[in-house]
Amino acid sequence: MTADESTTPRHHPSWQEVRDAFQAEAEERQAYQDLAPRFAVVRQRINWREQRGWSQRELLSNSCP
Repeated sequence: MTADESTTPRHHPSWQEVRDAFQAEAEERQAYQDLAPRFAVVRQRINWREQRGWSQRELLSNSCP
């Protein structure tokens, strides 16, 4: 590793950048659209957890078996 490599910040793509790259191809775009209902449930669960101020660990320990 060179000195330049160790001091240059690495770009970590945002979720939107990853999603847009994934959806660039028709087949991948369709797969993403097919999974939209599952993504909605995940977003709902994240929002619910954040409203309560819980960490992911707390969510798991407070979930029903």
